[in-house]
Amino acid sequence: MNNISESQAKELLCGSYKCPVNGWLRVHLHGEPYQIGFQHGYLLAKEIKHAITVLWKFFEIEYKIPWPNFRKIAEELYLPKVPEEQLQEMKGIVDGAAFAGVKEIDEIDIIALNGYGDTLTYYAWKRYEADNSYTPTPGHCSAFIATGDATENGDIVLAHNMWWNYILGGLFNIMMTINPVKGYKMFIETGPGSIGGNTIDWDMNSSGLMVSETTITGAVTFNPKGTPYFVRARKAIQYADSLDKWVNIMLTDNNGGFACDWLVGDIKTGEILWLELATKHHAVKRTKNGFFIGSNVALDPSVRAETVVDYNNQTRSHIARYCRLEPLIQSNYGKLNIQLGKIILADHFDVSLNKEAPSSNTVCGHIEVDHRGWPEWGAGPYYPFGTTDGKVVNSKLIAKGQQWAHWGKPCGASFITKDYFAQHTEYAWQQKYIKDIIAYPWTLLSADPTWDNLNE
Repeated sequence: MNNISESQAKELLCGSYKCPVNGWLRVHLHGEPYQIGFQHGYLLAKEIKHAITVLWKFFEIEYKIPWPNFRKIAEELYLPKVPEEQLQEMKGIVDGAAFAGVKEIDEIDIIALNGYGDTLTYYAWKRYEADNSYTPTPGHCSAFIATGDATENGDIVLAHNMWWNYILGGLFNIMMTINPVKGYKMFIETGPGSIGGNTIDWDMNSSGLMVSETTITGAVTFNPKGTPYFVRARKAIQYADSLDKWVNIMLTDNNGGFACDWLVGDIKTGEILWLELATKHHAVKRTKNGFFIGSNVALDPSVRAETVVDYNNQTRSHIARYCRLEPLIQSNYGKLNIQLGKIILADHFDVSLNKEAPSSNTVCGHIEVDHRGWPEWGAGPYYPFGTTDGKVVNSKLIAKGQQWAHWGKPCGASFITKDYFAQHTEYAWQQKYIKDIIAYPWTLLSADPTWDNLNE
């Protein structure tokens, strides 16, 4: 740790803040990379410590991967690829947390935390190479993006809900604005200690870009010599001011980590983009009139060839949700707006059952009430997993640095740990670490008043 005095810390922290807003932690950071990191570490020290503790236990028990393995891979594969400004930000996180009293975390922990999506892909690749009967970690999250004649006012509409184990998903209630000295201002959903969102599901920047992703089910390829996903995604949202630049950053030295369907829009042009990115292959589609969907389905044949998954089984979540989202978006073509985005994210129609039934196969996911569990995940019946939030934004809101966000399931149901574990003792080890996920109201969140870079 750097020897930071009280006066130095006061100067470094000036202008940063953390405050709770309807289930979210609204965090603001600004300055040079080290200062941004110091603010981050200081404001979220306890949350970072808790996150590493939870990740450590979860991956060791559920994936049989000890945290020291994550650290080893982070040090050997990711550290050499982290650019200096990102490394300075991570050093700042460590020093800020230490100044707040959390001194047992080092830079390798922070890199490992940021890179756990890359590392899960690394292990899926290694295990599949050793045994091609291995079922790799599948995708999660539901999203759509639409523009032009598909939307009510012709602007871009982007909607996304996050799916995750509740033990991990409960960590991602941070809505963070970052105003760097270099690059564009960012408004991102993230977890504690992450410089770009860990899984980087939902980002926007002051150049007018909006970005979300849904991971691709069954990816089994990886390039250990490439640049980590979290490094490229943070660089892209900080420095890209066009779809071309964003794609170029994401493709350059791609390692295949956390293979995704990316949905991206640029409010300056009204154009939206779908990037399906695996390790060896990718596919891009762009339009100024239409929509794209994300539900963990690899649509491009070359990308799909890098996965191991059954695409003919409608009882599988990624297929069932695609089969629901596509006609749902199509039936609202020309009318899509913020309100419809909220409604779609809360949808409970299960096409595999042909009825309204919250489940592992609905846009708003509820594995915890589904006797089928989630076979693609190896998740047993009633496993504590599903949707943890909802976000919707359009071009007008992006221009002002605003977004609608809903902590908890968009349908309004809350996950109460005491009630759940009273019925499901088979997952009792998680009770010590898991948090209630209360469904709060939809809330309009705003960046600071100096957000607009579009005319600079």
